[in-house]
Amino acid sequence: MVFAKLFISNGSQNFKFTNLSLDGAKALTNSLNEQLNRNENTVSQNTVTSSADEIVKFKKLADDGIITQEEFEAKKKQLLDL
Repeated sequence: MVFAKLFISNGSQNFKFTNLSLDGAKALTNSLNEQLNRNENTVSQNTVTSSADEIVKFKKLADDGIITQEEFEAKKKQLLDL
C-alpha cells in the first residue's frame, strides 16, 4: 500500500495529513477542490446580484430625476467594471 502526505494552507493556518492512503489523499483533494469551486461560484453569483441590484437602484434614481442619465451611465459602468 502506498501512503501519502497532504499539506493544506489557508493563508493563516497550516494542516498536515500523514499516512493517508493514496486513494484517500486523492479523494480528500478532490472533495476540497469541489468545495472551493462551489464557494467561488457562490461569491461570483452574489457579486453579480449585488451589482444588478445597485444598477436597478440607480436606474430608478435616474428615472425619478434625482440623478442625471449621465450619472447613471457612469455608475453603471463603474459597477460593471467597464
